[in-house]
Amino acid sequence: MSDDPILYAKVGGPPDNWQQLLIKWNGVEQDSMLEVNVKEGWGIRYKRDQFNRFVIENDVAQSEKIFGIFEIRIRNNGHKGI
Repeated sequence: MSDDPILYAKVGGPPDNWQQLLIKWNGVEQDSMLEVNVKEGWGIRYKRDQFNRFVIENDVAQSEKIFGIFEIRIRNNGHKGI
């Protein structure tokens, strides 16, 4: 395993170990990210309503692009991530 920072991740890869990643946005762990670009400062996640439920329109889960400071790390405690 390389010590190089992970700067990009997307569901389905790269990297292939998506489920083992810990993703933080402005210091807060995220659990429904679809894609993250650390260098450009954006991420795409499933959109949620005020009750924290996924937003579904025409039987399709909606997503939203968010901006900020992202961090991607490999979990080292074996906990399943995203």
